Amino acid sequence: MIERDREFLAALLAENRNIELVLATTKQVVDEMIRSHGADMQEERVGRDRLFHGELQGRGLKVIGWNRPTRFLSKEAKQRIGEIAAERGVRP
Repeated sequence: MIERDREFLAALLAENRNIELVLATTKQVVDEMIRSHGADMQEERVGRDRLFHGELQGRGLKVIGWNRPTRFLSKEAKQRIGEIAAERGVRP
């Protein structure tokens, strides 16, 4: 699915300048954002969870991701995701 949707995501991001944030919901998706879409990401650990945040090169579009399915993230990790979004100026 990731490979099949790579071009769709690229077109969606190119055509919609109103998008402020992309959420990458597993490590595999984070890796694809880095490889195919030029995301510059840094890693942060929150307990057992790994969070990734950065921007798409040349766009300033924010990207936040994590290493496992959302339903398994700790409460602290989910809270930190909200904080990261706010720190990066993303409106709720």
